[in-house]
Amino acid sequence: GLGQMLRSMAYNISEALLSVAFVIGVLPRWGLGGFLFLIFFCELWNFSLSFARLVKITDLFGREKNKKARAALPDGPRETDSLMPGA
Repeated sequence: GLGQMLRSMAYNISEALLSVAFVIGVLPRWGLGGFLFLIFFCELWNFSLSFARLVKITDLFGREKNKKARAALPDGPRETDSLMPGA
């Protein structure tokens, strides 16, 4: 979705390569514990990359909208910004 198929494919390929490297390096040494760590770490890797991309593409937290709103404000405080009139 969101027109990000190539990026998603790149994330999945990087996760697969990371998994292969972990299987070769970690599994013989740490066994089942290493395998569970491998699954957790690789899924976390894929999630973090995918979620960061989702936030960037959809402006999930409204950062760009807030930047545009702040840019539209004039520089400096205004009289109406004060809590006490006439202060």
